Amino acid sequence: GISHAGAQATPPVAQWQAQVLQISALAGHGMEPFWQAVMFYQSQQTANGQLAARRQRQALNWMWERIDAGLKESFRSSVSVHALLSDLTTQVLRGELAASSAARQLLHAHLDPTQPHLPQGATPHARHT
Repeated sequence: GISHAGAQATPPVAQWQAQVLQISALAGHGMEPFWQAVMFYQSQQTANGQLAARRQRQALNWMWERIDAGLKESFRSSVSVHALLSDLTTQVLRGELAASSAARQLLHAHLDPTQPHLPQGATPHARHT
């Protein structure tokens, strides 16, 4: 992952201790202690900053997942990638070209700003040369 210089270490916090509770929503037994435990956990996580920290990590994870998805979609919609993909795939499968070399060629074709891209979700019907 990407690290940030100067990031502060998270101070140690009291760890949540899992509780074993007997409950039966059907019979209505133990629901009050269950909800008390839930509320205590939430207040503890809020007070020690763990809830906010977890939400921040989730937001960053979501951001990177969307970037990954967008980059993959952009790569797959590249006309220049489609033009090379079949031949390079065949060469890799035959052992004529290293997978790393094929990947570099495809990435170079994708990153060339002069190459057109298909609309999102579209795939070419004919092979471009």
